[in-house]
Amino acid sequence: MKKLCLIFLLTFFTANCYADIIVDNTSSSSSRTGTWQTSTAPGYYNTGSVWARDGATFTWNFTPTQTGTHTVSMWWTQWESRSTSIPVVIKHANGTSTVYINQQSNGGKWNTLGSYTFNSGTSYYVKLTAQPAPTSTCADAIKVVYTGSGGGGGGGSTTDEKVYIALVYNSNNCTGEYTSVLKNLGATQTSDGWTYTRSGKTYRIYWANSISALRMALGVQNATVVVEGHSNYGLGFVYATNTEITNQKIYGVKYVDDDRIFQMTPKWVAIDVKDFILYQAYPNWTTKYKSGGNSILPYTFSQGTPPYNYYITYKLGSTYYKIETATRSAMQRFPDCGKTPWYSSTGAAPNPSSSSDTKYFITNSGGYTGGYAKPHYKAKTIIATKSNTLALADLKYSRLMLNSCGSGYQYGEPFRHGKVFYSMGSVYGNNGKIFLRSFLQGKTDYQIWQSLQSTQAIYDYYDFSKAPSSQLATTSASTLVSTQASSDLQTLSVAQEQRIESLENLSVPEILNELDDPNITTDEDLMTDAISISLEDKEQKAVDEAIKRIKTNELKRTDPNSYRNARNIYVARKVVNYFADVSANKLVALYKDKDPYVRGRVVTSAGELSDISSVKNMLIKALGDKSNSEDKDAEMEGWPLRVCDVSYNQLVLNENVTGVLRTIGTGLPTADRDYHINILKKKLKAK
Repeated sequence: MKKLCLIFLLTFFTANCYADIIVDNTSSSSSRTGTWQTSTAPGYYNTGSVWARDGATFTWNFTPTQTGTHTVSMWWTQWESRSTSIPVVIKHANGTSTVYINQQSNGGKWNTLGSYTFNSGTSYYVKLTAQPAPTSTCADAIKVVYTGSGGGGGGGSTTDEKVYIALVYNSNNCTGEYTSVLKNLGATQTSDGWTYTRSGKTYRIYWANSISALRMALGVQNATVVVEGHSNYGLGFVYATNTEITNQKIYGVKYVDDDRIFQMTPKWVAIDVKDFILYQAYPNWTTKYKSGGNSILPYTFSQGTPPYNYYITYKLGSTYYKIETATRSAMQRFPDCGKTPWYSSTGAAPNPSSSSDTKYFITNSGGYTGGYAKPHYKAKTIIATKSNTLALADLKYSRLMLNSCGSGYQYGEPFRHGKVFYSMGSVYGNNGKIFLRSFLQGKTDYQIWQSLQSTQAIYDYYDFSKAPSSQLATTSASTLVSTQASSDLQTLSVAQEQRIESLENLSVPEILNELDDPNITTDEDLMTDAISISLEDKEQKAVDEAIKRIKTNELKRTDPNSYRNARNIYVARKVVNYFADVSANKLVALYKDKDPYVRGRVVTSAGELSDISSVKNMLIKALGDKSNSEDKDAEMEGWPLRVCDVSYNQLVLNENVTGVLRTIGTGLPTADRDYHINILKKKLKAK
């Protein structure tokens, strides 16, 4: 009897030492800011749950009795209005981490937020921030369970992850912009790159500054690679010297298979030879190979087999699939050539001897006196490239970001591996740094896409390990992602405070010019703080100046000022979004401008304000505006984006519309664009 009592006492003592910590929303250990209301949603923990919107916060405080690794879980109630991306901050022994939760699913149960290290007797917290209307955010309960002694490193894997940054020939040297991202995140510079640690995982970040370095990076198992620079019509990336970048001229590139071109290209490239030589800044380039042979494909069947238009495909098992994220969205190799795109699930090519297959081939039997190469269609000449430096089997990366104009159309074929992020139109800005920052913060692929799209709405991504029917599945999936929010990101440093305070005595135009600083624009939180502090009590003047810049700053690929104009528009967008109550009606008024290019920029700038009814109505109205919002430039694959296409991209992003085509790009035929716009209209009407 005494022995049994001893066992009972030991069991009771042990259970109480390692007792789970549960903090409910009614506990005295919780606190809140803003307005929280009792929720009627079922599935709550214990006595009920509460909900809020628009930045209200809810904090659960706790003090562990054991030092070591603990699992943190959260309970919420789900509801159709709940946000799908709610930040939850966890304070632990190794710093601060953030997870994003989706409260439209997994309600009425404990959901693990990760494992973290806590010290006995030290107070910690879990803090949730309610997202903007019309979504709602629930606060119910959290649970902390001791799982063992020793350090957990803040949660996550301790395996090093390799990241490579390849800055190829571009409109400017953007090394400083990428360096600012790493510094603002709190990364540490090393002898061979940078090191960044988040939630126990260490990222080793390297510069891939040469063709050989980029070739090596693409073959590193599970690496993440960022390529930033000109797409060169898909001919391959080129590394340039600082002098060449400054002068925007590269005289040393002469051949299709030139040693300075990174040979990862589609089998055929359609190129405006005059534009490539005069405006892409390769004055000595020719259509010849190093061997002396000519790369131009036949123009007629009498000359040989002409090129044909085709859907870009990839192979899973024995089947070739089109690259498409939704019905009627497949990528064509030459979308505006006027020929039907070829497709075969077996990978077969069309038969040039078959009369039924001639509709796929691109021919031109007419004469030519233009002085450059004769085009196959419009101004584009189709050339055959040499074999790639890497076969598909040699590609080992897990994620690839290709930030160059039309990179999806230009490079979707040679990089059919892993998860690839790409543009579907002209790029105005070094936005690969947005991908880098988001990735290092631990965001999901969908959240990375949101960050890119909010900068310039022309991006998409594709997972080549999945069939087309599974591409949109991750859009609405419930995903928990751990991101570290170091003290640098939560509180301004002394240097940052001084930098922002120095702006206060400047005029409003001068302030907006100063806000176009990579140290500010690469950090969303810092940008918000800078606008708040430097433009305090100057809302009207700030909005008027921003509206003026949105109206007057044009974006044209051949204009050397376009990158600067794009940055001006980006800062102006952030200003009108911050002072939404002042800017909403002014944006709606500006949309009445006769210039469709202006209307397109208004729609882009107003997207984040779609929660304001007048702005949302304007954006919905814009879905019927079929005027071109941009020029048709020489390198563009397809047709210019219309105002309605721009509005579609903004509404899908900012209204969090799921299960639809994420992005309308220039390569999508107008009939297919209209098809997707009509789907969106029905979705919005049903909301």
